[in-house]
Parts: sequence; structure tokens; C-alpha cells
Amino acid sequence: MKLYDAIIIGGGAAGLTAAVYTCRKKLSTLVLSVDIGGQTNLTNHIENYPGVDACPGPELMKKFEEQAKHFGAEIVMAKATKVEKKKNIFAVAAGDKSYEAKTLILAFGKVHRSLNIPGEAK
Repeated sequence: MKLYDAIIIGGGAAGLTAAVYTCRKKLSTLVLSVDIGGQTNLTNHIENYPGVDACPGPELMKKFEEQAKHFGAEIVMAKATKVEKKKNIFAVAAGDKSYEAKTLILAFGKVHRSLNIPGEAK
């Protein structure tokens, strides 16, 4: 089994940014996520991000993903279901596989909380 320098759980803005920085430091990096972009994918108009003209959230997150991959990040679309620390190694179960790393970065963001009221889904 490959031992990564870093596993990042979460493929939103924070997770992908972390991947860019770890990869630029020549650390082997794996990003585990159920999606790419997280909450930003639900935003149609972003205009407060430094250095970027107004754009849709999914478009911005696609750029984040491309940059992380460009620097060497591996991205696996799977939900992390278990994390264990074994001496100085982190073992992460995701899907039907297990991954190991020296460092674990948690960047899984948040999800909208449901109010469970009639008509909420509409």
C-alpha cells in the first residue's frame, strides 16, 4: 500500500487549496471527497474572491481542481468512513479501499442543516 505524505479529506475550496500547497512542497497528496467544490458549487455568482472576476462557483472550483491536479494531487471520489491513527501513520477507509499517510488534513466543510418543514425541498 502506498504511504502518502498527506491525505486531505474534503474536496471543497479549503481541501483543494491545501492540496495545492502540499503538492508545491513536493508532498505526495491524496484528496478524498464525495464531490469537488462543496458548498461553492451551490453559488451561482462569486465576486469576492481575490484575483478572480465574477464567476459561477462550479467554474471556480473546476479551476481549483485543475490546479491541484497540475501540481500532482491525486483525487479519489469516495466518502471517508473511518480514520485510525496507528503509531505515526493515519489509516483512512474510503469506499472499499484503505489509504495511509503521515499527515491528515480535515477540510470537509459543512452541509446545509435541514429544518424539516413543509415545502423546504421546493
